[in-house]
Amino acid sequence: MFCLTRALLHLINRINMGITAFSISDGKNILAADANHETYRDKLPVCGRCWGEVCLACGEKKNSYWRHFPGVGIHCPDRSEIQSVVYQTTKYASRKQSLALFRQRFLQILDYAVQPTLIGTNDELHQLSFNEQLMLEVAKLVKIECNDKEASFDAVMLEIYSKHRKRTDIINSLVNISVKNLYNDKFAEFDVDYELKKQIGQITKQYFDIQMSTAQLAAQYIFTSGKENLLIPLCAYCWINYKSKSIKCNYIDLSTSLIIICVNILGAVPWFHIMSALSNKRKPQNQPINPSYIISGEGLSILTHEFQKPLPKRKVQGFSHANK
Repeated sequence: MFCLTRALLHLINRINMGITAFSISDGKNILAADANHETYRDKLPVCGRCWGEVCLACGEKKNSYWRHFPGVGIHCPDRSEIQSVVYQTTKYASRKQSLALFRQRFLQILDYAVQPTLIGTNDELHQLSFNEQLMLEVAKLVKIECNDKEASFDAVMLEIYSKHRKRTDIINSLVNISVKNLYNDKFAEFDVDYELKKQIGQITKQYFDIQMSTAQLAAQYIFTSGKENLLIPLCAYCWINYKSKSIKCNYIDLSTSLIIICVNILGAVPWFHIMSALSNKRKPQNQPINPSYIISGEGLSILTHEFQKPLPKRKVQGFSHANK
């Protein structure tokens, strides 16, 4: 009986260690042993497999480990029914509130980075927020005239849900391009001696790596199913911004254009800088980002075509017979 109990505990511990948490704030792996319940808000940890939010499970008689928030990552390969049965939490309401704080902090970071404004009557600027409904209401009222027909926000968002969000490979490539545009060849041109220039280059490389990993995590997080309450306000801002620039494209390309703008914004957000300030209870000091998202008509058509390709059908995984 003792051996059976020890084997079961070993199995549970092995399963619990299956979830690897990565921080959106710096892109690094977060060990459960080094985390606490403030890590939800300060580090924005997500699962390394499904990009769903994870929370810390710990107690006096068992090692700390990462688990998905209730209702998150249901189809994640690293999720286990044994976790739900053995370690079922009695504080579901507080965990749910923590998940809401996680998403609220994500949108708060976008507020600090983008600092969205709306030009009203008499050229007055009105400060907007990703955490408020006003931005979405404005986007729904605004129509975009394409070359072939008029587009509404809700209709284009449906296209993004049905097709574009499944191509995380393209999203990841767009993130790489976006971040590399921030760190181009002219970024580190300083008239200093060689040794100092080398140090500057090393520091720049470190920040480049952090920016790349955090932007990838943020994009993969927001472009997964179940994140509509995060993607909609970001797309609403991109919709208003697109309208203000009087850009024209074909209706079929419009959703792809919105995706490109969203990804460029996520790639330009100084995640590490803003999260560090918030963790230290300081107001982040940064200028509003204004990323470039101009793309040629040919490039837009190619991306639209790729986004609309049907995904390959997955083969049904049956049981393996070891003793054949």
